[in-house]
Amino acid sequence: MRGFFRVRSAKEHKRPPGAHVAVPYKDYWFYIDDTDQETKSTFSLLMELARLELAGKTGPGPQLTLPVGGK
Repeated sequence: MRGFFRVRSAKEHKRPPGAHVAVPYKDYWFYIDDTDQETKSTFSLLMELARLELAGKTGPGPQLTLPVGGK
């Protein structure tokens, strides 16, 4: 994944400047730099794939209708 997805970390109390997305975890911030186009593109693709996966699970599956009487 070298070059496709780089996550940086910083031990700071607030969100790092220039972060495209950032998540605090155990006194560190993990983030994608706003200038890293390759990582931003990969992250966007992963987010879209996750949305498609979630969108496919909105309700029950198809229903089967069987005739009850007759031929």
